[in-house]
Amino acid sequence: MHNVNYWRNGPCVAVGPSAAGFDGRRRYKNVADVAGYVRMIDERGHAEVDVEIVEGETLALEMILMQLRLIEGLSIADFHHRTGVDPRALFDGALERLTGDGLVTVSERRIALTHRGRLVGDWVMGELAADCDWARAVPRRRPEGVVPLLG
Repeated sequence: MHNVNYWRNGPCVAVGPSAAGFDGRRRYKNVADVAGYVRMIDERGHAEVDVEIVEGETLALEMILMQLRLIEGLSIADFHHRTGVDPRALFDGALERLTGDGLVTVSERRIALTHRGRLVGDWVMGELAADCDWARAVPRRRPEGVVPLLG
């Protein structure tokens, strides 16, 4: 079950030296040394030594790469909720090719590997990652108070 939770980008608590955790936004790792772990818990209440914020393009790629390992595939609604982007727009070129090749199915709710696609899943995921164009897919927002110049 641990792997399924990981593949769904679910939260996981890090307990103990060298343990790694993820809270849905932050990935963190505890100090490896047992004495250091105990000392840090006593002094700071946690033993985190490495922290990474997982968002934007990194989160999008992790979600597609992990959730396609599941038979159910990637939830389009969950992806959009967590990243702000429709995965069909983000990976549109590769999805069109891979669907045409019979390796991926795309519905209103999910993107999933076909049986044939699962046989070459790592390659399929590599194609999706290579096609990811975060800058094109993410709508640009004008900062508040900025008015465009009329020319």
